[in-house]
Amino acid sequence: DFGPDEWEQGRKYLTRSGIRVRSKIEKIIADFLTASDLTFTYEPQLKIGNRFLRPDFYFPEYGLLYEHFGLNTPEYLQAAEAKIRSYQQAGIPFMYTTFNDEPDIEDVIVDKLALAILEM
Repeated sequence: DFGPDEWEQGRKYLTRSGIRVRSKIEKIIADFLTASDLTFTYEPQLKIGNRFLRPDFYFPEYGLLYEHFGLNTPEYLQAAEAKIRSYQQAGIPFMYTTFNDEPDIEDVIVDKLALAILEM
């Protein structure tokens, strides 16, 4: 676990809304959400059972979490699957995108967000 200062230091990319995020793709996503007038919180801390998780984005208007899984390493994918399982088991509404979605990320977000809201 990181202390708050170490956690903040990983946020290198400044978005249009003035928050800092960890990666270029998260900056693209955050800027798109801002331009689309979608209210979001970046990396809120959640407690699910005895685990603390920080989803990438949270849409308070919909009570919906959004994760972007941007890497393709076995360790990363294993951690991503564990997060997905945690959300499912807790019954928390969520959506996610992956590195495969990045070329069309804006369109994929719009489609997945519409679907997630319909399913709520």
